[in-house]
Amino acid sequence: MRKSDKHHKTPNTIPGPDWLLASIIGSSDDAIITKDLEGKITSWNNSAVEMFGYSADEAIGQSVTILIPENRLQEETEILNKIRSGEQIKHYETERLAKNGDIISLSLTISPIKTPDGKIIGASKIARDISERVSLQKKLQLYTHELEMLNNLKDDAINLISHELKTPLTSAKAYIQLLGKLIEKDHQAYGFIPRAQFSLARLESLINDQLDVSKIRINQFEYNMVEFPLRDLILESVKSIQQYCVHHQIVVNIGSDIHVRGDRGRLMQVLSNLLSNAIKFSPKADTVDVTSRQTDGHVEIAVTDYGIGISAEYAGQLLDRYYRIESENTKFIGLGLGLFIVNDILEKHNSKLCIESTLGEGSRLSFSLATI
Repeated sequence: MRKSDKHHKTPNTIPGPDWLLASIIGSSDDAIITKDLEGKITSWNNSAVEMFGYSADEAIGQSVTILIPENRLQEETEILNKIRSGEQIKHYETERLAKNGDIISLSLTISPIKTPDGKIIGASKIARDISERVSLQKKLQLYTHELEMLNNLKDDAINLISHELKTPLTSAKAYIQLLGKLIEKDHQAYGFIPRAQFSLARLESLINDQLDVSKIRINQFEYNMVEFPLRDLILESVKSIQQYCVHHQIVVNIGSDIHVRGDRGRLMQVLSNLLSNAIKFSPKADTVDVTSRQTDGHVEIAVTDYGIGISAEYAGQLLDRYYRIESENTKFIGLGLGLFIVNDILEKHNSKLCIESTLGEGSRLSFSLATI
């Protein structure tokens, strides 16, 4: 033996393409099936056996329609027509039939099989079982539908209750106004009247907020756009809030009279909400500022308080429906609907609410309107 032969090693045998392909197909978790252009099954891997329940001997030579539910038979004709034209079908979601009658949800990828000279002689089909995913999707859709129904029932119930509350509320307001006329101002009980009026105004605001949100949800929040002087609107809004507010002074610093176009009632609702919030969230302060500033065809209206403020982390959530500010020391009454409604009203006026707030120092909420 030659010295060179002593250290000679036999090279590793690399499997040929056919052997490697057969190994991949046999070990695949997906069912891999081939068929001719007539739809007859020509190969059937182990995963196909597990998925459909037919052995290779039972499946090969049979029409692929043994796997197709009767209501989906037309799919095979459409698939074969696409394969004959050389088209590939990717991730086609459908249903197929197992030997035991079970319906299996599948994602199919189907490709033409071509000879070396490019002639199409059949199709290869990779089938992935997506039954679990489809089942979860159906459960999620059912859950979403049930949740929507519950939300609608909840809204209907709240609307009914709200409407029913408005009648006795109107009566209570009338009786308190009557007491205000009958009781002398120097009577010790007279001081309770503005407090009762303030409480009723808060209750009326909560009821109206819920009714407004319901209208927003079904796009029935009506607007009546007119031209009006902004100064009058601001002063009227301040007066309506100040008459019930005994612990805060609303300081007004607004510019010369400016005319704007919008829904006067809805914009008054915006200002009243901002003023009420400013008072509510500054329990240890005694002033709230209202300012206006004119710039480049617009006027900015701002309400500033010197209260609890809110951190930047939560400021972005203030416009969410039912979001409520929490404080360690004080529990604030409300449904968390006011700024949600304010934001919707401002959007209809091509504006938006700007929130500037510092925790422990106060907040400045502002919006702009086009001037005329």
